[in-house]
Amino acid sequence: PVTPCHQTAGMAICTFCFHDMLSGVSCRSDALHLHGVPVARQRYGTEWSGRSPALCGDCGTPLGGFHHPGCDVERCPRCGRQAITCGHRYDEDPPDDDDLVWSDDDADGTDAVDPDQRSLFPSGTTFQTSRPTLETIAGPIVGRHAVELAQLIVHDPSPVPNGTRATQLRALVLAALEPYRTADGSVLLRRSSVLPLVHRARFTLIDAVDEPLGGMVDAVWSVARWLVDSDRLHPDSDPLDALEQPLRCHFGLGVGPDGVRPIDFPCQCFFDHDPTLPAGSLMIRLPTNQNAVGTDPSRADPLAARAVLDRFLDRLADHPRPRPLPRLRLVGTLPLDSGRPALWVFGPSVVAGSAHSLFLDADGNAHMPRGDRRFRSGARWIAVAPGFAVHRIG
Repeated sequence: PVTPCHQTAGMAICTFCFHDMLSGVSCRSDALHLHGVPVARQRYGTEWSGRSPALCGDCGTPLGGFHHPGCDVERCPRCGRQAITCGHRYDEDPPDDDDLVWSDDDADGTDAVDPDQRSLFPSGTTFQTSRPTLETIAGPIVGRHAVELAQLIVHDPSPVPNGTRATQLRALVLAALEPYRTADGSVLLRRSSVLPLVHRARFTLIDAVDEPLGGMVDAVWSVARWLVDSDRLHPDSDPLDALEQPLRCHFGLGVGPDGVRPIDFPCQCFFDHDPTLPAGSLMIRLPTNQNAVGTDPSRADPLAARAVLDRFLDRLADHPRPRPLPRLRLVGTLPLDSGRPALWVFGPSVVAGSAHSLFLDADGNAHMPRGDRRFRSGARWIAVAPGFAVHRIG
């Protein structure tokens, strides 16, 4: 078996590579380990003799890539059977119920098993008497990054951000930066790496008590600004304002006293910053896991957009069993080839950057892209029923 992924709003974070599985990327872990000995994992597309889809239907990895943990398509490298059910365990697997016993019965937050009941468990069972705290987890990491933390405090000398807890969270962020460090010691960060970085640091505290995510986001932002000001950010990294966008979109960085998020840009959090894009353009993720260049919603007529959405709602009313429609916002417009009119793109406001968007023509008809096997890239657009379109974005 392998560790399942971690679910968060509009995302599925891989616990091996800490990337969003909805983005259609391969897991970076090419091997499991058995008592410290690496065991090569099987690549997607080699499990069967027949033809496999371009993307794994369960974890989204592309052909030739490695499956993300918990994928029901992956084969066990030891026996060749389904990895999640074969029973073979690896070093990466967490303790199962026979290895580790928790009890949440104590009102004071202490987790313990009644000593009188320990004889009921198999011999060799490990009993945890309390959940780990931030101090116990971060203590050794603070020591390893003492020099960088001292420089961070000099960079941001205000007393509140540099309390003990903030220092510990910053240490976890510095440790999570290891995959992004280059040979010259600089850090190469892209906008699409920010969300995996937050979750990579956060996963260190997955078993800790009462550790909200907000403090970790502030720590990531503090470290990012320090990297820029100290010239430790690699020249090929995305600019600081692009690195800030995912923290604002998904975690509310900079929320005002009225609780309103000051977001004045379309979410591009899953794309690297591209300075060559024409002014007023933005990237749009298609349900086929392809990226397309669209037009910024600020350049669209809001009244025309509202009229298009109203026409779609009229068509949806005739559907026999329409699903509840989530709150939608205008993502942008998507120009099509062959001189066809552009499509209006609407997306759920609570899942910024999701590939599950609503594509409407000027008459309110819904369309979906379908991968065309005759070409290596590109897709053809087909009309779909209103109910099906709502199901895709629901």
